[in-house]
Amino acid sequence: TSAEQLQEDALAFARDIAINAPLSLLATRATLKSDLLQQVESAIQREHQEQLKLQHTEDFAEGVKAVSERRTGHFKGR
Repeated sequence: TSAEQLQEDALAFARDIAINAPLSLLATRATLKSDLLQQVESAIQREHQEQLKLQHTEDFAEGVKAVSERRTGHFKGR
């Protein structure tokens, strides 16, 4: 898709949003401006911390090895 086509498609999508369901659009904008973004960022940060911990487990090492050997992993919960 060309940049021009992408721009045309984006503008058409924006026009559809603008003419259909203005109350829904306002509600969505209010939600996005609320603390939803902060909650998502917090969840992502927590997941990142959990993944850092898991990188030091036997199961992580087994998973990496299994993928490189193209086989099913044998996990022990450690």
